[in-house]
Amino acid sequence: MMIQKNIINKIIKIIDYLKLDKNLTGYIIIFFHIIIAIIFGIFIVFSSNINTIYILIVLLFIQTICFLIFKGCILTRVEQILTDNKYDGYTITDPLLKILDIAVNNKTRYYLTIIIILIGWIILLLKIYLK
Repeated sequence: MMIQKNIINKIIKIIDYLKLDKNLTGYIIIFFHIIIAIIFGIFIVFSSNINTIYILIVLLFIQTICFLIFKGCILTRVEQILTDNKYDGYTITDPLLKILDIAVNNKTRYYLTIIIILIGWIILLLKIYLK
């Protein structure tokens, strides 16, 4: 995971260079991570324009590859480092795990994210098929 460490270190160096408060920056990233995930999900579910669907497929492909290569979300790792929740800190999947009454741990977070990604793929591919 040398690539992952290098990417994370570069992000941290940029934050240090800009003299931003790490903890506050971490929580701002968490906020935007949640908002972006929700907006992305809304676009996947409600988009009907074929060009938008193709763009979503490209974005989901990049997300899927990164998630699988890095064995998790690199953005979540950055959030955890910045907020000092390095090992079992909050992730954006935690509320859904709690709603579903599933134990909150790294394994269930990983599998839930895989399931969400698969649902996104199924929806987008169905939209292409039905067009």
